[in-house]
Amino acid sequence: MSENDEHATTPRPRLVRLLCKRTGQQIPPDEHERCPYCFGKLAQVETGRHETFCDYREGVDPVHFGSPTTDRRFEQG
Repeated sequence: MSENDEHATTPRPRLVRLLCKRTGQQIPPDEHERCPYCFGKLAQVETGRHETFCDYREGVDPVHFGSPTTDRRFEQG
């Protein structure tokens, strides 16, 4: 078996958590699909390359979407 054959059959590691640019938390890829700023499909999110799936702009875009500031959701972004 050549080195190229070995790499062809070796599975790539699966991304389990990825930084959310909006909340600053590490979250599973499927949660990025539910984010209002993430537009990519799961395969794009799993690349870990935010520029391919996330439109969030820090300091420009809102982090919260109308939840009261006393709500637990406010603490988590």
